[in-house]
Amino acid sequence: MTTEGGLRQCLTDLTRADTSGDYQKALQAANRIIRRYPKEQYAFKCKLVCLIQLGMYDDALTLLKKTPPNQMGECAFERAYIFYRLEKNDEALEALEACDPKDHRALELKAQLCYRLDRFQEAYEIFRDLLRNHSDSYDDERKANYLAVQAQLEAMGVKQQKNDDSETFEQLYNTACQLIEAGNFDAALTNLDKAIASCRETLSEEGLDEDEIEDELAMLRVQRAFVLHKMGRKKEAIEIYKALQAAGPSDVSVMVTVSNNMASALKDQSLTDSRKKLKAALQLDQKKLSTRQRRTLMLNNVGLYRESLISAIRNDVAYYAVGDLEAATLRCTPRHHH
Repeated sequence: MTTEGGLRQCLTDLTRADTSGDYQKALQAANRIIRRYPKEQYAFKCKLVCLIQLGMYDDALTLLKKTPPNQMGECAFERAYIFYRLEKNDEALEALEACDPKDHRALELKAQLCYRLDRFQEAYEIFRDLLRNHSDSYDDERKANYLAVQAQLEAMGVKQQKNDDSETFEQLYNTACQLIEAGNFDAALTNLDKAIASCRETLSEEGLDEDEIEDELAMLRVQRAFVLHKMGRKKEAIEIYKALQAAGPSDVSVMVTVSNNMASALKDQSLTDSRKKLKAALQLDQKKLSTRQRRTLMLNNVGLYRESLISAIRNDVAYYAVGDLEAATLRCTPRHHH
């Protein structure tokens, strides 16, 4: 009775920590379960998820390697995701082969890997099939990624069908990127203006203050300035760049972009080189960006939505913990029913 009560308390601590998003506490709770109740196998999976949530990917990989499969349980997707975050692309692709071919998380991760490896056509086909055959609360992000891949293909000279059903600011932004690659700057500017208005409205509803909203709008404004420059409206572009420099956005990649594009605007250099530099800069600085900043960075070079992958993993903690909390409660009471 005491043992079961102690286990129930550990599980309660685990679920509370997961609900609050405090994965350090969740990790501590998982470790307590492993120490005190080593036969409770789900605790190893919970610990793995916590390590992933905390960005402790090396520790997560070590845990996977040292924990017997019968204790860890099925975790092919988590293994692939860890390799992905550690930028071990070949290992990630190999790990994905062990996943259920119908697992949409695995398919999305493969699409993101293909994007990273410049296998854009393959990424496009995966995202297209997912949009056709799967629907959940991440449809908006999935569509945004699909548009980002289309923008890359457009840049490679692969003609893409114009999208007219953009709704969220991420989608509007990526549609604008696609239009830019197609050379349709007037339409791109229209989409960017809509994206800025939509972003402001969305973030305001989320409770952000004016300074935070402006910080989030910075990347969209950079892209708008880029379009104005390409349209020959260089003076307007420079004004935007100067305003952004004065505001000092927290996003490192924005400042890199502003510096490169400002130099191009002032010296009338080609913007192509600036965009190549930006892509390299974004790849280097991805790990430094906040979740919200990564969400805003939908400019061709990203096309990733790690929040949804993390959320999918997060659900495992809730599933394991709540399920076993119910089981522990049943073992402690005389009534056996659901």
